[in-house]
Amino acid sequence: MIKYYIDGTDLQSLGINVSKSQGLFNLPKLKDPLKTTWPNRHGEIIELSDPIYDVREIELDCSMKADSRLDFLVNLNNIIYTRFYKPQLRELKIELITGKPLLYYCYMPNGINMELATKWNTETHIGKFKLSLIEPEPFKRVFRFNANEQNSRQITLQYDPSPQFTVYWGDGSYNIITSGTQVNHQYQTDGTYYIALVGMINQINNFVTLPELELIWNLQ
Repeated sequence: MIKYYIDGTDLQSLGINVSKSQGLFNLPKLKDPLKTTWPNRHGEIIELSDPIYDVREIELDCSMKADSRLDFLVNLNNIIYTRFYKPQLRELKIELITGKPLLYYCYMPNGINMELATKWNTETHIGKFKLSLIEPEPFKRVFRFNANEQNSRQITLQYDPSPQFTVYWGDGSYNIITSGTQVNHQYQTDGTYYIALVGMINQINNFVTLPELELIWNLQ
């Protein structure tokens, strides 16, 4: 069974069931590369030495049960407001393979158009709608870290100076890396954490983790 989480909260615990998803596994569109044309040359010259890709578009087909249509609309609006209309990006986590969750850091740009997106089944009192999300930086590298007080709850990442990237530590905190060659993080409680490096990860060189972490996804 596939489970969907927003910032660690199971959507089913909010009464939302996801029947279908789109955009989770598709490679994002290529951004328009630099093009040059010459009057005396056929076609055009394309610069593709380092392809750059656009955002990831995600769509979840959802349904939610309610006592009435009004109750459905009020409850759904409340969930969207409290779960998505907050500062920073939201973490969408999908448990498809045990121990290897898919992570997406996204936002909701357009809300939900109730009139167009909502279908209502009067017999079972179930409303259907779509969650449309944008992941602004679609490429990431995900590691698993088992933190425990007996060994260590601290982790260190080392790397060569590189373009800006973001580290999501899996406990709700993150660091935007703009300079330096090392970043440390201390976990407050034991547990299994999934650490995601997001951004121009293909340009991060000589990357080392202390202690050594298990790489579970390298999506680039």
